[in-house]
Amino acid sequence: MIPAHGSQIHEARPGLGADGGEPVRVLVLGGTRFVGRAIAPGPPYLPQQYIDVRDLSGWLLDAARDEVSGTFNAVSRPGHTTMAELLEACREATGSGARLCRAEPETMLAAGVQPWSELPIWIPDGSPVRGLHETNADRAHAAGLRCRPVAQTVTDTWAWLRSTPDVPTAGGLDPAREAALLDRIAPSCSTRPGLARSCLQ
Repeated sequence: MIPAHGSQIHEARPGLGADGGEPVRVLVLGGTRFVGRAIAPGPPYLPQQYIDVRDLSGWLLDAARDEVSGTFNAVSRPGHTTMAELLEACREATGSGARLCRAEPETMLAAGVQPWSELPIWIPDGSPVRGLHETNADRAHAAGLRCRPVAQTVTDTWAWLRSTPDVPTAGGLDPAREAALLDRIAPSCSTRPGLARSCLQ
């Protein structure tokens, strides 16, 4: 919350922040484990919503300069990216040659996989917190908020991680648990030569 002018206030309500913080960091660091096969929680078109903190800070500075007042949901529009696009961006940024294996949400949940904590950012339809990726941000965008493409956010985050010493180890799925889950829920997703790299479609 920042003063705008007179008694007016500019109140920004940021959504999920994307920078070196937990959710994107865990996903991008997880990209270093994209060797052979990796789980890609479905559906691939599942909309994702977040705010790159550089876009947020720039917009806040502009709003203070221009004396913009009001209350705003400061986040990208719903569907700014999708689960498949985000995972592909992580794979590209980290230089991984892994095959991303689509796993249906019902199957993942039945196997006991925890959304968000074990698979960061993934919140399937029907979750009580799915609204985190469905916030109306029209007012903020009408007031000048602009969000850079997901590939740029992921690539820059990966570059920052590589240049920053002693970054804490990422959480997420244990590699052995992920491998066992892949054998169980996506046995047809192979790494054999000649097959496409992704089962996301």
